[in-house]
Amino acid sequence: MNQCLKTEVPVLQLVKIDKSNINQLKLLNASILPIHYTSKFYKCVLQNPDCSRLALWNDKHVGMVCCKVDSNILYIMTLGCLVLLSKKEDRNCFAERCFGPCRSREMLRSSVARAKFKQ
Repeated sequence: MNQCLKTEVPVLQLVKIDKSNINQLKLLNASILPIHYTSKFYKCVLQNPDCSRLALWNDKHVGMVCCKVDSNILYIMTLGCLVLLSKKEDRNCFAERCFGPCRSREMLRSSVARAKFKQ
């Protein structure tokens, strides 16, 4: 059985990134990634709401994925999670669920990514 389909607690939720939770994204980026992102990056995230998500684990912000689609190429701008998702199956579930919203869009011909899981 797929680990992501289990209904046991804790539950991984993915929520769209919008103006009301963009500061949570900024905090996660600062905690997980060694790069300072400018306001241009966050504007791009807000302009691509279908492919960017915050991950909540027991109602705590624990991860994020920020993507954009351009010319049928999925650009994964950031993907990361905190140590709370330290088990491999949790990280796999997180990554699998992150890309669901983008898969339903037009046929993607490739993807470009950099990712870091902080442990």
